[in-house]
Formats: sequence, structure tokens, C-alpha cells
Amino acid sequence: MPRLPAAKQIRMQIKAVVRQSLAVFGFWLIFFALLRPFFWFWQDGLEKFSLFDFALSFRHGLYMDLSMAGYFSLIPLLILSFRCFIPAVALKIFLKIYHILLISLVSLMAVTD
Repeated sequence: MPRLPAAKQIRMQIKAVVRQSLAVFGFWLIFFALLRPFFWFWQDGLEKFSLFDFALSFRHGLYMDLSMAGYFSLIPLLILSFRCFIPAVALKIFLKIYHILLISLVSLMAVTD
């Protein structure tokens, strides 16, 4: 049974990709959730709306947040799935640049909206 270590190594690689992909997806969900109160305050101030309105905006915005987090997580997922062919340093640099660009663009869009 010499294939067992190779199969175990592949299984560990897949688990690592899934963990990292879920971490990226979770990061974007948290980022969007934290961005919403800043958007409300920047636009209209929070004093005009009730806590119920605020909770409803989170509920209705969750669908958009989930879809955008999925879109933003797709490229890292594809890159991470080829991590056995890409050097770890190049992977870290790419993901750092990718996230810095997206965070900057989304923050700029939220402020200018």
C-alpha cells in the first residue's frame, strides 16, 4: 500500500485549500458587515433610523454580501487549488496584492457612493 501516504497528502492539501477558501469567504462577509454601519453613518447618520431598520438592512444586505463574498473568493480559490504548482512565496504575494486592491476598491466605492 505505497499509495496511502500520497492519498493522505492530497487529502491534507484539499483540506488546507477548503480552510483557506472559507477563511477568505468569511473575511469578506465580516468586511461587508462592518462596512454597512459606516455606510449608513456616512450617508444619512444613524439617528434617523430605528434599530429595526438597521437590522432589516443587514438581513436584506446579507444576500448581496454572500454573492459578493463568493465572487471575491473565486479567484483565490482557483489560485489555491493549484498551490502544489505555485511557490508559496508567490502565492502569498499574489493573495496579499489581490486583497489589498479589492479592499481599497470596495472601500472607495462605499465612501463615494
